[in-house]
Amino acid sequence: LESVIPGETGLFFTELSTAGLNSALDNFKELKFNKSGIRAHAEKFSRPAFREKTAAYFERKWADYKG
Repeated sequence: LESVIPGETGLFFTELSTAGLNSALDNFKELKFNKSGIRAHAEKFSRPAFREKTAAYFERKWADYKG
């Protein structure tokens, strides 16, 4: 997923079990997260960013269509 950078903005766990979750939580306890880094990454998924990316996409597609 784009929204999670393992070790920087969160963790993934692949074993969908209590043991897998406990292991991920144990790893989580040992990590130090940078609040400003997490916020900066989250801003990439904000409403204004979505609007900008969507508008840019459609402008490119319109320009391609017009030739």
